[in-house]
Amino acid sequence: MNVVAVAGTYNAVLKVTDSHNASTLSTPITISVGVLPPPNSPPTAVATASPTSGTAPLTVNFDGSGSSDPDVGDTISYSWDLNGDGTFGDSTVAKPSFTYASAGTYNAVLKVTDSHNASTSSTPITINVSGGVSVFGTTTPGSGTDNAGPGYKEVSKYTAPRAGNVTKLTGYIAGRNVGTTTQAVRAVLYADAGGNPGALLGVSNEVIVTHRQAWRWVDFIFSAPVAIPAGRIWMGYFAGSATSSVVQMRYDTIGGDEKYNKNSTAYPAASNPFGTASTASAHYSLYATYGP
Repeated sequence: MNVVAVAGTYNAVLKVTDSHNASTLSTPITISVGVLPPPNSPPTAVATASPTSGTAPLTVNFDGSGSSDPDVGDTISYSWDLNGDGTFGDSTVAKPSFTYASAGTYNAVLKVTDSHNASTSSTPITINVSGGVSVFGTTTPGSGTDNAGPGYKEVSKYTAPRAGNVTKLTGYIAGRNVGTTTQAVRAVLYADAGGNPGALLGVSNEVIVTHRQAWRWVDFIFSAPVAIPAGRIWMGYFAGSATSSVVQMRYDTIGGDEKYNKNSTAYPAASNPFGTASTASAHYSLYATYGP
């Protein structure tokens, strides 16, 4: 067997000779020898991130543009596992951003694939997200003013971006000019039940508001942190009995945002569940402080 080592076109011919020395040539066989392409080299995956630690919700900017392929003319594509679940495809761009909503440790990995379908994964990037303390709700005073009806619960709907434990609510309130009376008031938290306040989650400490008390942000502290889920939460006030409404609350006008009713039990025992409610258009100037 002969091996052809040089590219080109070759004509192979067979000659046969009999015992009388008579010879005949076969029809030429044309052999074309091409040049084999060099072997493919896999790409190199390089990924960076900033920041790599912080409190939730934490937005991290990733960069895989330092990745490369050693073969001339090859292109590469990007696929990221950003949430650390082992599945790629969270993003397919070179420089994605990702927000980590919950505390935890996450390993982000970039996989790059060349035009010959060869892939390489980067060294994992560890992202450390702590729970931290944050707020949700309305942190600027509204223009409307509502009075706290004695024995009434009045709540508005808010959205918690993540699950957590509420330590206090802070509301923008004042005291009406109604003589020398006072009124007790507490903050309440209710879970959502199909778009209405449902199960009672927590009742705060009592705050005593006096007549002519100036407008200010007032803390309503819970004796123990109140666990809440992510999503819709109903927050508001539960007013104690008084000869007249002393407590005033600021609000923004948002259609159908408030639910209220006369409490079915004596103050300070807020009913659980909330109970049948009427609807109004007040969104209270009220926010929650919560942590992990």
